[in-house]
Amino acid sequence: MSSKLYMIRHGEAVGNIDAAILKDDRKNFLSKFGALQAQLTGQWFEKHKIDLTAIVSSELCRARHTASAIRNQLTNEVPWYIDPAFNEFADWEERYKVEVGFKTLILDLLTSGDVLLISHYYTMRAVFDHLVEPDCVASCDGKKINFCQIFVWDTSDPARIISLDVMR
Repeated sequence: MSSKLYMIRHGEAVGNIDAAILKDDRKNFLSKFGALQAQLTGQWFEKHKIDLTAIVSSELCRARHTASAIRNQLTNEVPWYIDPAFNEFADWEERYKVEVGFKTLILDLLTSGDVLLISHYYTMRAVFDHLVEPDCVASCDGKKINFCQIFVWDTSDPARIISLDVMR
């Protein structure tokens, strides 16, 4: 059975506007625009009848708030897993945590159907690097991963990640 992994970066957070807040997760919630981005993304999933079997987010509040806003737009009750393996990391060497989280949670969930992962810029880059050969990531290389931009990896075509920017 073919499954899809939908990956998005969290909605715009106040820390993305004011760098002084970025390090304090308790204050780094979604901006008004970020909340709208998350809501519209959830509506996109509902409108396109994407049948998610699970949502996974990092434990940082901007990712949790994005997951909650998306989940609130869905008709079906979708299980939500919060996993610190997908938290943002400052040191590229910490990306092994993402690889472990991917191998232990995401791949298992994909056996049941489509999964949505809500995380952070560098964490998503680590997932991309883990999913496909580095030269196949070229479609995302050098591009900014926009807030709530959707990337899709299909288990039936594992050498490719497609990008959908539903906010444009």
